Amino acid sequence: MENGQKLRDTGLKAVGEVPWGTHFSIFYETKQDLLDVLVPYFNTGLRNSEFCLWIVASYEFLNVNKATNALRESIPSVDRLIDKGNIEIVAHRDWFLTNGKVNISRAVGRFRQRMNYALTSGFEGLRANGSPAWMQVYLR
Repeated sequence: MENGQKLRDTGLKAVGEVPWGTHFSIFYETKQDLLDVLVPYFNTGLRNSEFCLWIVASYEFLNVNKATNALRESIPSVDRLIDKGNIEIVAHRDWFLTNGKVNISRAVGRFRQRMNYALTSGFEGLRANGSPAWMQVYLR
């Protein structure tokens, strides 16, 4: 425990356990490097009753299907978990954009909705990933 708060297993040996609300960044060179981090990260969250949200940037994967397939290789039940509402995988453009323009208030509202969903649906909390790489195109 850190400051009396229960620590959460990240699923990543290099990071270990962290308190709720922790944010961290990774640097990677290849798509496989990224998957080597995100697959165990989400797998651990799902095993620990956390609602998982993966906002897929098209700069990392071509689409949500490829991200889902990557999870499916290590988490064969991922389709069932998606159907049950344990994990949501969404494209960055569907999460952050409205009519091709960044809509921060909509994105913040969606995060609040997912957090409320997680807490009212019996999950321990929310585990998420999203890359800011796409922003360089939209925020010029």
